[in-house]
Amino acid sequence: MNIILIIIDALRAKNLGCYGFKDKISPNIDRLAKEGVLFKNAFSCINTTDPSLTTIFTGKYPMTHGIIKHGAQVKREDVEKFYKTNKWTLAKILKSEGYKTLAVDWLGRWHRIGFDYYSGILRDKQYGETREYEKESSIKKFLISKLRKYPTLFRILESTKYKLSGKRAKEVPRALIFGDAEIVTEQAKQLITKYYKNKFFLFIHYWDTHAPYYCPQAYAERYYTPNNDKELNEILKKIKRPERKDTIANMGKSVNEVISKYCGAIEFVDEQIGRLIEFLDNLGILDNTLIILTSDHGESLTEHGIYFDHHGLYDVSIHVPLIFRCPETLPKGKVIDGFVQHVDITPTILEVLGLPKYYGFDGYNLIPLILSETNNLRDSVFVEEAQVQRKIAIRTSKFKYIKALSKHEVVCRYCGIVHGNFEELYDLEADPNETDNIIEARPEIAKDMKRKLAEFILNLKMRKERDELTRKKVESLKQLGKI
Repeated sequence: MNIILIIIDALRAKNLGCYGFKDKISPNIDRLAKEGVLFKNAFSCINTTDPSLTTIFTGKYPMTHGIIKHGAQVKREDVEKFYKTNKWTLAKILKSEGYKTLAVDWLGRWHRIGFDYYSGILRDKQYGETREYEKESSIKKFLISKLRKYPTLFRILESTKYKLSGKRAKEVPRALIFGDAEIVTEQAKQLITKYYKNKFFLFIHYWDTHAPYYCPQAYAERYYTPNNDKELNEILKKIKRPERKDTIANMGKSVNEVISKYCGAIEFVDEQIGRLIEFLDNLGILDNTLIILTSDHGESLTEHGIYFDHHGLYDVSIHVPLIFRCPETLPKGKVIDGFVQHVDITPTILEVLGLPKYYGFDGYNLIPLILSETNNLRDSVFVEEAQVQRKIAIRTSKFKYIKALSKHEVVCRYCGIVHGNFEELYDLEADPNETDNIIEARPEIAKDMKRKLAEFILNLKMRKERDELTRKKVESLKQLGKI
């Protein structure tokens, strides 16, 4: 069967209809859930894109695969080590099994490993990338080169709207440089048209729900509520870092206006997913295609004093949608309560395809959950962040414990303010919004959660050390010509 992996950037689960959102914002995603398997308690393993995608493609936690930061903060030595120590990625495995591997995304870098075609690769010498954008105009290439050299120009363009065609205004750079949801869907359709008679794996990455949130104005207007609206100036007074203030100031005039853009972006992407589903159906390959839909992380829309970003390990930033649809193999309309994480996606895809011979994953094959052979594969989830704070957390069905790895990590490097404390404990049943830190009131629970967290990290490190020893032994035997 074919495989399509859809990642909608910064999409938090709670804003989808199938996860309980009040408005009919996502009918096509909801359809996938009704016709497939919805994981009610799916969590990312980290809260930024680069390490999150790496986790999805490797089936390993960031602490294991070694990429814990995003973008320019990723050290070259970490990337070089990643290339040496991670033999298999999902694309490499599927390519070795005869799949045509395709991606519509602009990140490139190490994510492109194993892909036959990866659209929109940035020229990035830091990671040894030398290819230009494929089939792009000279004007676009010129803009890209300038944006890469001059971050200030990047920010100026980001706050400016360009009318590219007719009545449609598109944000720069998200749409002008990387393509909005409509452009991404068209590219995906072209690739499917070319390769659908063979088996293919297609990775589609939608960016519209990532700040500054792009959608045609009419979509945003449907979700704007003037009641209890706050001017963004009230928020800006709380932010200490000038560059973060500038970013937020350029997103709109009020809180509800920015949130309405986020909701409008969800509907806009959902509409394009509907077009993709219809296209697959017309080709006669919809039911013979395994579709997986998730997001790399969630988004905080002012919760916890985190404004329109995804730092923090609260549920708004780590609770993600996860849907598997393949009616020829998987049940329809199944809702699963058990904890799952991004590390489970690749092992599960391989099991569905009958390819369980690959190993070395931190994640689980979810088929026993899907077939009701068990109610839970894990009793907790582990998450971490490293971009603007260095924190780790463990979450059970009842409690969440968050810990900064050092005292100075409590101050957010984006905002210059403190989100939470050095240690935080939340009773998720009594306080689902995580607003009441009970770390001092419940020391016995905090002690138990610390123990769980320490045990998890120890087991993860031991497994990583075993895998590293095995890798070195294999390399040594190869050099000696014994294998």
